Amino acid sequence: MFEDSCFFNLTRGLAIARYAREDLLVDGWARGEEHLAGACALAESPRGRGAFVFIGFRTHFRAQARATFKFLFNALFYSTTFRN
Repeated sequence: MFEDSCFFNLTRGLAIARYAREDLLVDGWARGEEHLAGACALAESPRGRGAFVFIGFRTHFRAQARATFKFLFNALFYSTTFRN
């Protein structure tokens, strides 16, 4: 379930996850899916010795799939590492 999900237009950085280009809807209904098709949902952008991690969907939402929690926890873990 994705509700009010955003997407990112990257000028630099790395797209880690993208929305599907076609067949976005598996079940139920969708509105505005043409805007999400192929767009970046999860991105990383370097900044100094670290990086920003942008997550465009609710990883902690109670109705979200359990696998999405890994994106949040990995981003938190990643924040403790430093680049040289």
